[in-house]
Amino acid sequence: MNELQEEIKAWANAAFGFRGLPSIISSLNHLGEEIDELKEAICSGNIDHISEEYADCFIILLHIASNCGLTFSDIERSIRHK
Repeated sequence: MNELQEEIKAWANAAFGFRGLPSIISSLNHLGEEIDELKEAICSGNIDHISEEYADCFIILLHIASNCGLTFSDIERSIRHK
């Protein structure tokens, strides 16, 4: 999973650049848009659309985590701790 996260970070930073905190805030705003799309997909009941929107949200979350210095392993530890 950490390898996937690094691939996402490299792709996103190359595609959109990385300017520190402003990039993180921009990604959080984009996540909000994707969550709205996920809500619409869930309401539609189309499983393929739901899966695509979950993937979009997951990609953005992993990208934000990477830019905050977190790996998926760090997040997994926190999940298990809860």
